[in-house]
Amino acid sequence: MRAMVSRLNSAVSGLFLFAFVAVMPTLVQAQSVNEGQSVRALTTDSSGALLVLRQSGLFALDSQNTTEIPLPPSDSGAQPRSMAKGADGSLYLSGPGLGIWRYDEASKRWQSLNDTLPDLGVTAIAAHATQAKTL
Repeated sequence: MRAMVSRLNSAVSGLFLFAFVAVMPTLVQAQSVNEGQSVRALTTDSSGALLVLRQSGLFALDSQNTTEIPLPPSDSGAQPRSMAKGADGSLYLSGPGLGIWRYDEASKRWQSLNDTLPDLGVTAIAAHATQAKTL
């Protein structure tokens, strides 16, 4: 039993080290995009690029490029605070006064999902792991 636990610990440590080495260069690039701004949320898009949500905006980082993704419109100046990737690869943003928005990669536009919300005071979201369009 101890040998099995030891092998499991070694495998988990190896996986963590691999993930750290693979993601660290992208995180360093993300830091240089907006020096001094904290990261609010991280996820990946359907192509595997790292998506970084900061106070100044949303950025897609791949191995060669940094692309800014325009944020959804807000009359009140509300900023997104949370981001999630759905089971179907859809990207969702939320924030107090902003509600919930889904990004349509094909049209490069945001779609409001606020019609059925009782108010726009959404502070965080999480997407269901296997059911598309379920938050």
